[in-house]
Amino acid sequence: MCWSCSLSTDVLNTHHNTEICSTLFHLPVNKDGRVEAGVESQSQHTALLVTNTITHLLHRFDYKLPVGTFLSRPPRFDYRGFMLDVARHFFDKEVIKRQIELLSYYNLNRLHLHLTDDESWSLEIDGIPELTEIGSRQCFDLSQCGTYPQLGKKLDMGKQFLTKSEYIEIVRFAESKGVMVIPEIDLPGHSTAALNAMKMRYVHTPTLTDYRLHDPLDESQFISTQYFSNGVVNPCVESTYSFTKTVVQAIQSYHKEAEQPLTVIHLGGDEVPGTAWSRSPACDTMLTQLGKTNIDDQKEKVREIKVAMFRRLGALAESVGLSLAFWEDGLIDSFTDEPFVKEEVFPPGVTVYTYVWFSKLDGRSDSRPYNLANSGYKVILAPASRYYFDHAQEPHPKDSGFYWATRYINLLTTFSFRPDNYYGNIIRKPSKGVVNEEFCDMKHCPPLIRKENIVGVEAVLFSETVPHQHRLDDSTFPRILAVAERAWKEASWEHLDGENPEGLQKDFDLFRHSIEKFEIPILEKRYNLKYHLAPPGVEVRNDLNNVKYLRLSTEFKSQRVWWRTETYSWWTELTNKTTLYPGNNQHVYLKTSLADGSRFSYPVAYHQTSTEVDGELDMFNQDFL
Repeated sequence: MCWSCSLSTDVLNTHHNTEICSTLFHLPVNKDGRVEAGVESQSQHTALLVTNTITHLLHRFDYKLPVGTFLSRPPRFDYRGFMLDVARHFFDKEVIKRQIELLSYYNLNRLHLHLTDDESWSLEIDGIPELTEIGSRQCFDLSQCGTYPQLGKKLDMGKQFLTKSEYIEIVRFAESKGVMVIPEIDLPGHSTAALNAMKMRYVHTPTLTDYRLHDPLDESQFISTQYFSNGVVNPCVESTYSFTKTVVQAIQSYHKEAEQPLTVIHLGGDEVPGTAWSRSPACDTMLTQLGKTNIDDQKEKVREIKVAMFRRLGALAESVGLSLAFWEDGLIDSFTDEPFVKEEVFPPGVTVYTYVWFSKLDGRSDSRPYNLANSGYKVILAPASRYYFDHAQEPHPKDSGFYWATRYINLLTTFSFRPDNYYGNIIRKPSKGVVNEEFCDMKHCPPLIRKENIVGVEAVLFSETVPHQHRLDDSTFPRILAVAERAWKEASWEHLDGENPEGLQKDFDLFRHSIEKFEIPILEKRYNLKYHLAPPGVEVRNDLNNVKYLRLSTEFKSQRVWWRTETYSWWTELTNKTTLYPGNNQHVYLKTSLADGSRFSYPVAYHQTSTEVDGELDMFNQDFL
């Protein structure tokens, strides 16, 4: 049997099983348990996979490898990614390098760095010092900074951006770990910091109009989804493209110096308010020059401006030899909810990637991944309701995180995503089960014709609610291990529809057992990483004497559960079957701890008079008790 670099697969080798499979590399082990010289590999990145494989196998077999030859199956997707936002809350180079090392260890090979947003511009750019001198700062005097303090940030937090040399060091380190860095400069939306920095550049030196990003006569008024006013770059002024070219070429030179040539630049494209540029004379002039006159409908006007912008960005990419990437909604025609025709917007030699995020897998906008792939775009699946790690992990107010895409995203939610059966994931309400049969037809669920254009998956962490490394670790682990699993290996149950397809629970139990036994000790000891400690699942039952007791479950088997009532302050460990007598109308509080009691989850409450569990706590398989 082939070893697949997955975390849940039992490792066998050709000494015990002669199944033939397509292999990425061979790993021969002699009778002394040593890996023999001459391991076959075709590239530096494959050699890194070999190193990771050996490390994982040594841990799995307690440093005594069985005789035979391990065969590694090629990965399911070429693109196996993680996006880190360093603009909302800044993470320095050491935190980023640590994250790269973790990604590499689990064979995730893309780090998508979200470098700019409304809140901050976080990368030094040669020739435009104002972007970081002003755009990286938050204060109350907008002549000195990019925007007002946001998201609980303190004033005077020191340097909040990556210098040129730091970025080069990060990219060089990523190359040594087999991870490609994909930089994102978010345009035209999410640009408050950049807009203000370039306005101040002009105020301080009025002759410098070369990089101005707004039309000074534009009287448009609009608010973004995140409640920023007028934070959209104007694509109708020529200086916008001078600015973009300078930024792109600077980043391209950084990658060249780091010896990881830049092949793709992510330029955002998302969440442009519908009334942007509505009163911009520069846009009226541009549309007239393009022969687009007498446009009264604002949606049509925005559509034509976006198409013109994409054509200019496509020409820029072609001139510097790069592929482009955008968030999915930027490439969707607001009139038809269909993708822009790629051949009409971008040069034929420019590959365009799109990151599908808006799909909530609830029957709305779920046709976009296949429509985009069928239209010739290269699609990376990053559905918010499965892979957005800024969302809460439990349905509880103490679990910080968003809930706009779904109420919570726990380990099972992420693990159960089926990339190759996208419509099989669709549910209207998580508590009601799959209902895709109710709306799936050729319009709402078009077939995937060009499967080769689904090129990967990506976990996404926007950092509005992630102010420091501890929250970064807590938000990312262990969920990212489930992403690594799906990115490398297709499970046998993925072709089935439904919220709980046959085989899923068994596979998930094996996965949990594997990461608890082999991966969590490494994360704790080697990286001092404090992964998310979920509160207990609990189920109310009656015994033969009709006395209520609580049946408990934890995410990992070795974890312990503690309880107290509201009238007592001390905590007592619970057994699997415990009769509780807390008195009428009292709450019982429960929390999880690590096996050694060194760390605890937040407590959750159960009210004694109810047969329901507060907050839908019964979320883990009872067989783990």
